[in-house]
Amino acid sequence: MKKLVIAAGICRLLAGCGTKPENTARAGKTFQDYEAVLTPFLDEKCSTLDKDQVAKMLDVDPETVVNAAGYFEDEHTERRILIVEADSEDHAIEAEEKMNDYLSTLVNSAAMYRPEELETIAGGYVGNNGTYAFLIICEDIQEAKKALLE
Repeated sequence: MKKLVIAAGICRLLAGCGTKPENTARAGKTFQDYEAVLTPFLDEKCSTLDKDQVAKMLDVDPETVVNAAGYFEDEHTERRILIVEADSEDHAIEAEEKMNDYLSTLVNSAAMYRPEELETIAGGYVGNNGTYAFLIICEDIQEAKKALLE
């Protein structure tokens, strides 16, 4: 059964590879707006990363990042949110691609070391809107995506 769950999770992740980036968030929101609607999907006691730490983690040029934040629920789960505001749409797409790579790494790691987290991680969302890129891994991913669209 574990192998089936792992295989299903990896297939779900790979199904999105090579597709056009998903531009789903609503226009006109600020960085702070996105933080306000997304962070409630994680525990209040999150660890945070600042702009430079997120840029380093994703391996993107910090000069192309206007603002960024990372929120990590705790060391026992893989629930997290990354928000990047780039200086151009091209750089936002680059950040989104790096987030997809990061999500793939998390899925592979979970398949080996945290199979109980695999379904949540593999169901993670990566998308963009204009100069923003997002990675969301949480229990209620559908509600988080809905909040992003409102």
